Amino acid sequence: MAPAREHEGARGSTREHEGARGSTREHEGARGSRQRRAHRESCTASHLLFLEWDVRFAAKLGDAFPIPGDFFCPEVQPRNSDWPWWREIPHLPSSLRGHATGIAPLAAILLSRRALDAILAHPECEEALAAPVFCEVRLPTLAAAAGFPPQAHPALANVRFTGCDPHAAIAHPVKV
Repeated sequence: MAPAREHEGARGSTREHEGARGSTREHEGARGSRQRRAHRESCTASHLLFLEWDVRFAAKLGDAFPIPGDFFCPEVQPRNSDWPWWREIPHLPSSLRGHATGIAPLAAILLSRRALDAILAHPECEEALAAPVFCEVRLPTLAAAAGFPPQAHPALANVRFTGCDPHAAIAHPVKV
């Protein structure tokens, strides 16, 4: 048997073996699952705002999102578009492919606690997290399958890959 190769990443390590019967891949998902559960139990907020490092957020949270929802994002990608990440649908667990949803960019999203709990409790969550799928497809697909499809929100309209107003209250200016 050939030596194992180990890969470290955000979801833990993956070990690949190649042998006479082909290759196998073992993911150390239990450790990641325990970490997610510990983090989930330590957070008691009703909503979580995820911002990438290059997003400027100079608004009051309550002013930007006066009506709380379950999953707000800058833009939901239409399925009939030529968005390049749709090509990753075959890498999703088969039971999630019918729920395939895309958002862009992931740079700023607001998730309710109940949506996040439903996503993490979804029976395909661990497999989806281990799949080689772009994050802008993985997270919204899990959310849609859990009953919390993403919604574009006007407060996030200036968070996009190019052409944003860098002086807006919420912006993605590094991509200007």
